[in-house]
Amino acid sequence: MASVIETAPLVLNVGVVLTAAATMGFAARKVGLPSVIGYLFTGLLVSPFTPGFV
Repeated sequence: MASVIETAPLVLNVGVVLTAAATMGFAARKVGLPSVIGYLFTGLLVSPFTPGFV
């Protein structure tokens, strides 16, 4: 079983990405675009830095 020390960075990374996606989705809606555009933009920004688990 994985220890907390091993899983904490993974949980933090996933949380940061989900928060960024939600923020960008909200921002896209504010300018009149569908939320999915914000999610896709977040994916483009985050993808070069995504760890190997994705």
